[in-house]
Amino acid sequence: MEKSKNIQDNLELTLIGYFMTSVDCEKDREIKIDALCQINEELFLNESNLNTIRIISKIILSGKDCNIETVYLGGAKDIINFDTIKYSPSSMTGIFQAIGNLKYQKYKRDLIKTLKTNLCLFENGSYYDDLEEIKNGLIADLSITSMDEKPKFVNIAEVTEKIKSQLNGKNTIEGYSWGISDVDEWTSGIVKPRLYVIGGLKKSGKSRFLIHTFKSLYEQNIKSAFISMEMPERDVIKLLHASMLGVNDLKFRAGSYLNKEEKIIFDNNKIDESLLGIECKGGLKIAQITDRIRRLAKMGFEVIGIDYIQRIKMETAKRADELEDISTAIADATRLNNVAVILMSQFNASAENPHEPPNMGSLKGSGGIGEAPDVVMLIDNLYRRTKKDADKNLMDIYFEQRYGDSGKLQIQTDLGCCAFRNLLKPGDVPNTKKYEPVQEEIF
Repeated sequence: MEKSKNIQDNLELTLIGYFMTSVDCEKDREIKIDALCQINEELFLNESNLNTIRIISKIILSGKDCNIETVYLGGAKDIINFDTIKYSPSSMTGIFQAIGNLKYQKYKRDLIKTLKTNLCLFENGSYYDDLEEIKNGLIADLSITSMDEKPKFVNIAEVTEKIKSQLNGKNTIEGYSWGISDVDEWTSGIVKPRLYVIGGLKKSGKSRFLIHTFKSLYEQNIKSAFISMEMPERDVIKLLHASMLGVNDLKFRAGSYLNKEEKIIFDNNKIDESLLGIECKGGLKIAQITDRIRRLAKMGFEVIGIDYIQRIKMETAKRADELEDISTAIADATRLNNVAVILMSQFNASAENPHEPPNMGSLKGSGGIGEAPDVVMLIDNLYRRTKKDADKNLMDIYFEQRYGDSGKLQIQTDLGCCAFRNLLKPGDVPNTKKYEPVQEEIF
């Protein structure tokens, strides 16, 4: 351990020596600037050396010559022992090798830390499933650990061509359809890589809304996955069949509830499990959730639903802070893996007020959740809140969007068969099997 510490300290002092070497030509000054752009504070373990580098950085960025005198007068005389610094030879080209040596040491530390952390998890694993999750998490962590994370600029021409292709194609929206064309118009569909948060009261229909969405994605041949931490698998599959067949899910409680025709349709409704993945498991931690996002993305899944954020295991005493960390981690995983994630969230008690519609403050832990998503959809099951007959089968959706307009849209619902559609306009004929909406400008 002491030997490793001495090696690290010597490497840090060698790099400082390069920066403090006086230069007489503009080329060497430019080399120092380029070198400064390639280092970060995480490369240093010695606090005195780190503070010296901070002083050096200020001197170089101010346009002054960085040498022993300017660093000494800049405040380093009380921080570092100048006799320990290993000053460089006349050539400045070795400065990049010195940086590379420090990057190698940090890379080595990161790998060892990852292996030690996962080794502890392996030792504490009790079941086969635990070990498999830890193994997959280790593989994912190692795959994203690199020695030199170089910036990768966007290929503007390539992205422009993709935009042109979308504009010239037959698609009416940018992403995948929610199965409700008015919602598609508001959100441009389900776009990758974006994080969507859908909030609602208990028993307001938010899980059924998500089932409807996955039925729509299935019909579009979009590979999607649903992680339910609340509903058992039997209930999820019943709701999925109810949505696909247009049958009230209550009829799946007993065979006597289904008529002969409905039984035949149900028997013939085969679900392609390679296109739609469903996992029902409670008590997952955020590391397990982000691990699943990585694995599912590698398996080709493009949309992932998680029901719901408050079910993700956390410390109750730090709930608000943890909700922020959880939502931020999921948002980062969404972008890193280029998938769309739909995250469900519950409302707090304030949303029970029959006289006031929901707002961002209605989300449980709204201070932590609200900043991470690209789109927040607050669903208000009107009858659930007001108990008025006139509000039956009506749902308001309030949109808060990072990249689009915010506002309200009203839709019709049939929660029994997980069906959601545009609000019928005067003269429209309802059709639960296939409803063609009247197109109109909603903004």
